[in-house]
Amino acid sequence: TIDIPYIGHFLNIPIVAILFFTIAHAGYCNGMNLIDGANGLAGMVVFTTLLSIGFVSFMLSDLVILYVVLILLAFIGIFLIFNYPWGSIFLGDSGAYLWGSLLASLTIILYSRHDVPTWGAVVILFYPSAEMVFSFIRKKYQKKNPLHPDPDHMHLKLYFVIERSVSRARVANCLVMPMISIIWLTPAMIIPWVFSDGILSMLSIVFILILYFGFYWALPTKNSIKV
Repeated sequence: TIDIPYIGHFLNIPIVAILFFTIAHAGYCNGMNLIDGANGLAGMVVFTTLLSIGFVSFMLSDLVILYVVLILLAFIGIFLIFNYPWGSIFLGDSGAYLWGSLLASLTIILYSRHDVPTWGAVVILFYPSAEMVFSFIRKKYQKKNPLHPDPDHMHLKLYFVIERSVSRARVANCLVMPMISIIWLTPAMIIPWVFSDGILSMLSIVFILILYFGFYWALPTKNSIKV
């Protein structure tokens, strides 16, 4: 079920719900691909998202989801050893889409099997989802094609700032993931405290949004950085 005031009943009509979740699922997969621009970033988002899903499934005694999460944690853990910091292997588009699909599917399945506030799912899947939605709106506002890439994603803006300071592209790439941790780590830190309460989950989303936009707007664009 979709717990959105006023329009929730409409969205829960079966055919509308199928369309909504299909679009949301595809959007999240694309959001995961958008953030896969720095070593370790997408991998750590996958890792912490799996931890969040695993915690909720453990609290709800859903052992099927928990066992799947533990297996996937082993896979992404091995990947991170070779991906971060120096990028011996990469996810690539196919890997990002695959992990996005797995995480979105696991979250939908978990929340469909239990009577808990579904706003917790938004907390768990926040960063790639916010990146996708905000990037689409931002590009439309800037009269750009939302299907074309640009250098104004949060992690890219941070990368260009760091690169000007360290003058080594590879080192700058490695520093993006830990320096942006306030965005990708916060949902995993919050979800254990709010997953069972819809109001707290909604307040958490507002809090993370403030962090996200505050961090984003504090970073200069590539063209405005002084050499």
